[in-house]
Amino acid sequence: VTGGDDTAELLAVGADGLVRFDDQADDPRPEPTEAVRPLSDPGDQLVTLPDAPASTIAPLPPQPLRVLVVGSDTAALDVVVELAELPEAPSRRSIEVIDAVRPECAFVDAVEMGFDDRVVDVSQCASTSDTVSSALAGGTEPDLVIVAAGQLDSGTVRRADDVGFPTETMLLEVAERSTVTYQAVDDLVAEFDSAGIPIVMSWWGEQGLLDNELGRIAARRTSVTGYVRNGDALSDWVEREAAIEDDIGPLVRVLVLGDSTSLVLARALHDVDDRLDVLWAGANGCPIVRATTLHAGTGREPNPLDCPDFAVKLPRLLDDFDPHVVVVMPGTIALANLTFIGDDRPQVPGSADWVAYHDAEFAVLLDVLRPSAADRSAGVPAVLIADSPAIKRGPFSPSEMVLPERVAAVNAQIARWAVAHDGVDILDYAGPLTRYEAEFGSIRPDEVHPAAIELTGIAAAWFVDPVLAAATGER
Repeated sequence: VTGGDDTAELLAVGADGLVRFDDQADDPRPEPTEAVRPLSDPGDQLVTLPDAPASTIAPLPPQPLRVLVVGSDTAALDVVVELAELPEAPSRRSIEVIDAVRPECAFVDAVEMGFDDRVVDVSQCASTSDTVSSALAGGTEPDLVIVAAGQLDSGTVRRADDVGFPTETMLLEVAERSTVTYQAVDDLVAEFDSAGIPIVMSWWGEQGLLDNELGRIAARRTSVTGYVRNGDALSDWVEREAAIEDDIGPLVRVLVLGDSTSLVLARALHDVDDRLDVLWAGANGCPIVRATTLHAGTGREPNPLDCPDFAVKLPRLLDDFDPHVVVVMPGTIALANLTFIGDDRPQVPGSADWVAYHDAEFAVLLDVLRPSAADRSAGVPAVLIADSPAIKRGPFSPSEMVLPERVAAVNAQIARWAVAHDGVDILDYAGPLTRYEAEFGSIRPDEVHPAAIELTGIAAAWFVDPVLAAATGER
């Protein structure tokens, strides 16, 4: 990848070896430094993000966490108020609640909101922007914003210049009215996003179209750190924001394996959630199985692979890092023809020999990752396998690799592994990425590696919860 963008710089760091992300670094993408602790292979180099410089000034008492709650549903406000009333503790900041909730008032400026069996008059409601401005008048900006959307917001909008409500057969009008609420919420979020203020999206209605649209906003906006659908989840997010950093540490250790695409995923997981302590132990240009040669495509010379043997590299790493979850990402390299150990013939993804070899290698990989048990009973890590999105032709993806049948073969293999092995599940990586790009355009300049910033937003909405659930066995 060329051009000096964040993703390119990240991939260059990955070429040096292991990457350990440090939650205490001030700069989200600082220069790497060498670590001092030994690794399993003397040839490995651990690249870390350095700690922030130690301050020589005595810290001031922690300021209250100012939480702005805005929306149509009081459930989120009740959660935050309950937390604010808890006794003070040395490990958390006090909470100051800024109430911008308007019960029975939708996010969008409208006259009425229509449902199947009723119409709600919202003509007397102040606008969302006016309510927020009034709540913040005379005070500093909030430290956290909670957007609380409820069932009222899922109704059909009637504005002052709309004539009644569209019928079910008026598809274009129904679609246009649906986007009005989505745009109103996105405009609100955009203001805080541009200021870099953390945002938690919350939904308190029934699952449906607006629920999905809010998920897209959460994926698109960088400052959206979470999307929750119940009070317990929202309480957890606020508690994490209120926690005093020096008194808490990462809760879930995540080991990421795969080719260079998995490094961008590891970066996104690290950036999106302080609960995740992420170590990338993949290798650029290397498959998750042991192979000798890469055959990228017609007109390209075979490329001998100099990839670490996972059976040699991982045991010491596992002892040192002791992950709760291992994310395995076959990545784009899995779409290429490979020559395997003991076989001189290039194998095409999906062929019988390719399937058999991958099955055998994955079984060995699981034995390395979980030598003590085949399930979670002995504290062995859960394993998530990230599926593969379709790719387009680019500098790392010749025409043979972009064939749809190859993507289908890789994902079919992943699906079989999830069924065949206990404690192994699929991380839906391809679906959210594909849906995001369908709406907002490609975020893969080289057609393979997503831009790190955009992938972080997607991770907030779609990847963090499955990783945390896997760590606790709630799959």
